[in-house]
Amino acid sequence: MDVGRQAAATLKSWGSFSGKPRTLVVTGERFTIAVEVRAADSLGCSLAEVRVRSLQPLRLGLDQLRSWGARLSKRIRYLLEALETLEVDEAAGRLLLRSSPPETKPDGAVLYYELLLEGSGRQLLLRRYRFDPKTRGRTEEPIICTRELVEKMFDDLAASAP
Repeated sequence: MDVGRQAAATLKSWGSFSGKPRTLVVTGERFTIAVEVRAADSLGCSLAEVRVRSLQPLRLGLDQLRSWGARLSKRIRYLLEALETLEVDEAAGRLLLRSSPPETKPDGAVLYYELLLEGSGRQLLLRRYRFDPKTRGRTEEPIICTRELVEKMFDDLAASAP
């Protein structure tokens, strides 16, 4: 069974819930995808961060890291904003993608997705943030999505992996 269907089957087995978060973990041939599900109902769910970890250590060069980011930004076009490469940290072997353009609320708050890739292949981390211009700080926001989107996102993360 592919990772998207594994995730969908787990969510379906849990039914509707809120309160205590649950951890959804699926394992593919080369990696594990894990997400904290804060709440779910028959249509969708609220997620914390999404993590992808390679089962084997990788040594991705800068070009491979950029290619991975490009594959992700081309495949994952169904979030609230598109993802584009923002920063490459060659020394640390990391690539940062962020919403482009981010969503700006009437109160001036800015919401955006951030996707961090590590060249070791040990981690991909997807989060949503809210930046408050008054306090100049950011806080994590839940990723709200349908169950169908969770299935597609897991499959796209898997298909894009190096």
